[in-house]
Amino acid sequence: MFKKKFKIVKRDNPAAINRAKYCVSIIYALRYFGGSAPRKEVLKFVKRVLNISKKELSIKLPSGTSRVDKDIDYARLSLKFYDFVCAPGEKGCKRGYWKITKKGLNADLDNLNFKSLIYQLDIKGYKGNSDLLKLKK
Repeated sequence: MFKKKFKIVKRDNPAAINRAKYCVSIIYALRYFGGSAPRKEVLKFVKRVLNISKKELSIKLPSGTSRVDKDIDYARLSLKFYDFVCAPGEKGCKRGYWKITKKGLNADLDNLNFKSLIYQLDIKGYKGNSDLLKLKK
C-alpha cells in the first residue's frame, strides 16, 4: 500500500509570512498601476515598497532565479487561487501582465488575514479545495 506523505508546515513558517506581506504589496501595486501591470513592474514596485535588502535579493535558487522573485510569484498564485488577481487568458488578462479582479480591488486589506489563507493553502494544497474559496470576514 502507498502511504501519503504530508508536508508539515509550521504556523510561523517564514515563507508564509513573506508571502502574506507580498500579497498585500501586489494588490497595492496593481491598484497603483490602475488595475493591470507587467510582472517586471510589479516586482520592482514590491521590492521598492518593502525595502528588500540587497543581501536578500542576492539569494538565488538552484535554478538561478531570485528567491524573492519566486516568493512574489507564489504570492500571486495564492492571490489567483482566492480570485484577487486573474491568470493570463482569463477576464481579459494578457500574457505577462498581472491584473486585479473586482474582489481584489474592493478588498479591505487591513482586515484580511493573508497569512491564515496562505497557511490553509500550504496544508491543504491548491487543487480540489472548493471550501477554501469561501472567505470568512
